[in-house]
Amino acid sequence: MIARKSQKSHRLSRLGGCSLRRGRRKALGALLTTAGLAAAILLAPKLAQQPADAAGTQSAKDFYHGKVVTVIVPYGAAGGYEYWAAALKPYLEKTLGVSRIDIVNRPGGGGLVGEDVLYAAKPDGLTLGEVNGGGSIFDQIVNKPGVNFDMTKFSWIGSPDVETPLLAARAGSDYKSFADLWKLRGGTKKVVVLSAGYGGEDYVGAVMPLETFGIPYQVLLAYQGSSAAKAGLLRGDGDAANYGYSVFRPLIQTHSVAPLFLTTPQPSQVLPGIPTVMQLAQQYKLPESSVHTLDLFVHTVTMGKDWAAPPGMPADRLAFLRDAFRKATQDPGFLAAAKKAGRVGGYTSPDDLERTITNVIKNKDKFTPFLKQS
Repeated sequence: MIARKSQKSHRLSRLGGCSLRRGRRKALGALLTTAGLAAAILLAPKLAQQPADAAGTQSAKDFYHGKVVTVIVPYGAAGGYEYWAAALKPYLEKTLGVSRIDIVNRPGGGGLVGEDVLYAAKPDGLTLGEVNGGGSIFDQIVNKPGVNFDMTKFSWIGSPDVETPLLAARAGSDYKSFADLWKLRGGTKKVVVLSAGYGGEDYVGAVMPLETFGIPYQVLLAYQGSSAAKAGLLRGDGDAANYGYSVFRPLIQTHSVAPLFLTTPQPSQVLPGIPTVMQLAQQYKLPESSVHTLDLFVHTVTMGKDWAAPPGMPADRLAFLRDAFRKATQDPGFLAAAKKAGRVGGYTSPDDLERTITNVIKNKDKFTPFLKQS
């Protein structure tokens, strides 16, 4: 009797223990559920603060909405690069949907300081900048000190202007047209060209066509910048110089200089009737190899205020940025403002920029003789 009672008590004890353990498990489960809910409530605001694109759910348009974008200008204020950045600013703010664009000047090293800063920036699409396309390709080819970028790796966006470099002679010189230069071939007389520096765009822009056409020349390099070279030209220090239309425009309007030819792929609407080097190459029947060299050359020197972002940008943001840039540069208000300022607005696609850069670097041996300092 006692044994049966003991067994029964043992069974009751076991049942009670199981019930207790089940109760504890239920309590623990409830506690964990409550804790998990509390943690989720506490975590929710933090998740809401994180960028939605981290989970791949935010569109590029939503990313840019209300943001602040920085545009790096690699030269000082009041120059051509500053002009185009400021002129495009309100239109790009609108097409991007950002709250504002801040323009930051980072001059130094002939544009290299600002371009290095742009190249090393975070590739999130919030830092953009202008690049001196043609000049920086030349700098990269000769490994100029200060070049800490690779032109083939920038995230190219496009260009907002039409560069129109040209060779112009002072009004009192013997040269009124290209035909006067052509007469120098095979003789001892040389056309004297003024330049701000060996290997620069103005130097290459003048020397390479003259060399290709076989026209004798001499270059004076005693000038610090285009303003000094223009002053020297008007003084009669030399015969001609190669700069952009915006530099020469006042002198052309006052007939102080005479445009001889354009170093551009196509004729210019602002200088009708002035031949391009490509037209002259056909007219004077240059060999195909020379025509190819000139074609490569004109596409390079007409690069200029080219816009880019750092390497490695997310593809969707870059595509949205490129589209917004194209729309801004084609806005009638932007084009009208540029025309009123005596400049030529226009759109160059990132594909065109990339193609030119790739071709120039591939054929760099054609440029190297004009870039290496003697």
